[in-house]
Amino acid sequence: MQHPFAQKVGSASFVSCRFIEGGASFHYNSVHVCSVPHHHRGQPFIGHFDGTGFPLEEMRALRDELREQNQTVEGHPTCRGCALLEDKEWSPEPYVFEYLGLGNWLYCNIECSYCELQTKNLASYAVTFQPYLLEATVRQFIDDKLLSPSATIDWGGGGEPTYYKDFPNVLAMLLDHGTFNYIHTNGTRNPGTLRISRPERVHLVCSVDAGLDTTYFRIKKRDYFERVWSNLAGWLAMGSQVTVKYIMKTENCGEADLGGFTERVDRLRPFSVILDVDFDYPDPCQRVVNAIAELRRRIAAIGIPVSYGHTGDRFTPEAGVALRVEHASAKLVQIDLSPTGATACSIAD
Repeated sequence: MQHPFAQKVGSASFVSCRFIEGGASFHYNSVHVCSVPHHHRGQPFIGHFDGTGFPLEEMRALRDELREQNQTVEGHPTCRGCALLEDKEWSPEPYVFEYLGLGNWLYCNIECSYCELQTKNLASYAVTFQPYLLEATVRQFIDDKLLSPSATIDWGGGGEPTYYKDFPNVLAMLLDHGTFNYIHTNGTRNPGTLRISRPERVHLVCSVDAGLDTTYFRIKKRDYFERVWSNLAGWLAMGSQVTVKYIMKTENCGEADLGGFTERVDRLRPFSVILDVDFDYPDPCQRVVNAIAELRRRIAAIGIPVSYGHTGDRFTPEAGVALRVEHASAKLVQIDLSPTGATACSIAD
């Protein structure tokens, strides 16, 4: 059975993405097709939202508009240049939603230097902001058979999800429904304080970004380094998957942090490690690129799956950092990671 749009364009293949075909993303006062702010645009806007009256028909109309315009050379303005677009056969899905991005809160108990709560001054707004609740909307999606039992739920994008008032009830409801939940968390909440009915359907993604407690404090403005590693171990013991992220910056690319982080990862034995660059600085100096290559080598050497590229790299792929990392890895001899070291002292041009 062809997708209705495939019949319209006369081909079984067309340009789209999994979010256009089955996604919705909740922000703090609106709902969007996706949560992908590539090139500081993206996130096609469905409408304003306060927790009541989900705009289902408006969403369907916007999906059709996105499909139509993305077949042109120019593409839809919000999707133009997005690395997640694919030209392939898109089969019709039996459910309206195969993906939900939940990020309708702004509160966070730490202050990561690269987070938009700080860079866009949203943290000051969050002091008085009262996020709308999602329990009734999610319940409606389930009862009306709009949400696939195998859907992916992505918690994150607006602050720390585990402290959101609706988090325990909505997570329990989604797990009971059968969904798989990615929780982008700072790792400061003890999992023992939560009721997780199906921990095997939970995958924590935690950006620690340091191998030293002093570096962690400098980036996060909180002394939670040991607490985070302990809590991540608790999630693993519960049966959940844990991925540890490291956003490489000039502040955390020294030898002491790389060594300390590798040692912590070896002790924790997480599901995987993701290395990335700062979303706001997608074209880093060579010293940062060298450190990514070296940390990837060290994590792989201890037998933990490690990859480069997530939000920071993926949303501006034309910066070519992935290729620079591969070049650094291929030519890696002995990189000087000291604070005063040369930027590319052992990489052959």
